[in-house]
Amino acid sequence: MTKRAIHRALPAHQTKTTFRRACPIALSLPEIRFLLEDNRLCRDFEPGWIDLLAHKFHALEAHTGALIFAEGEKESYLAIVAQGEVSVWKETASAEVKRIATIPSGYSFGEMSLIDATPRSATIRAEQDSVILTLSRNNFDTLRTESPHLALAFVLRIARLISLRLRQTSGSLCEYL
Repeated sequence: MTKRAIHRALPAHQTKTTFRRACPIALSLPEIRFLLEDNRLCRDFEPGWIDLLAHKFHALEAHTGALIFAEGEKESYLAIVAQGEVSVWKETASAEVKRIATIPSGYSFGEMSLIDATPRSATIRAEQDSVILTLSRNNFDTLRTESPHLALAFVLRIARLISLRLRQTSGSLCEYL
């Protein structure tokens, strides 16, 4: 299976500009499993764990410019860019919106929502046609009950990722002081 095989064609009556938000798409468990194996959060997990995770993830299709979620929204899910690229946008105190990061395929975003369930701290938009895998807080809570060892390993990877991002942000902030 190639990554190219996962992308879906648009119906003839729709154009990419008609999409304003990312839309759910149906991917098979083997497709989700394939995409999970190729990202940083799940890399090197044993195949059985990937299978368990694949049952908990859902897929979104986001065409270029599509909104995945907006700053302040309360949905709680972690997302993995399985294909494509997304950008992180943040509103400043003066109401100016600035791009603060670009997230390529294989990387994740929205991890904090699994931990603290607070509103989104930034807006995410697709920079190019993308496939996004999502793990809702409810599905993660189910995973914690069904497979606590996997859930713990997953949370530890999230913690390391958040720690790394905090260190990078602290380093960048020092440049402005």
